[in-house]
Amino acid sequence: MFLTRMALDVNRPETRTLIATPELLRLTVRLMFAGGNLQPLYRLDEIGSRTWLVLLSHLRPEMLAAHARFGYAGVFPSWETFDFEDSLQTVTGGSVLNFELSACPFELADVDQPVPEKEAALDWLKTQGQQNGFAVLRSDLADYGLLHTEYGLFVSGRWNGKLRVTDEDRFLNALHAGFGLHRDDYGAGLMTVSSRKTIWD
Repeated sequence: MFLTRMALDVNRPETRTLIATPELLRLTVRLMFAGGNLQPLYRLDEIGSRTWLVLLSHLRPEMLAAHARFGYAGVFPSWETFDFEDSLQTVTGGSVLNFELSACPFELADVDQPVPEKEAALDWLKTQGQQNGFAVLRSDLADYGLLHTEYGLFVSGRWNGKLRVTDEDRFLNALHAGFGLHRDDYGAGLMTVSSRKTIWD
């Protein structure tokens, strides 16, 4: 598995359109792979003063076209890719890790259906942990709200906090598969973990 991040130049109008259009972002990610058929896990991260496209994939992505359209013209390369498995070598049962997760926990029937309270989303994450080999020690939830897609209406959010691994195999399998609804679409499902503050430190 490869973890990649690319710095997006938000001063470019086409980049702002990319960020604001979930379908365009999904298509752009797919076109990073031959045939456009592979759909990796991905999300947008705000780190410092920059916006990053982060993706986890079985194959190494081809980033040149995306860099030319959405990256920093004076910076080459504007992305970095490394072997995600290397960062997981020390993960065992009992490991305590910082995590960041973007996911869709709920689907709504229509716009009149109320969005579940944040507490329900925090409880959802605890249930994910029970099913996937980790216990949530601390979690904060941000960017919680509606996501309109061609598939329907979903509730999305971003969690960060600290967890303890309770079942190494189930946890690692879940990291590769993703979490929540439409976990390979619309920037949903990707969890990154690190023993440091973030995986990029």
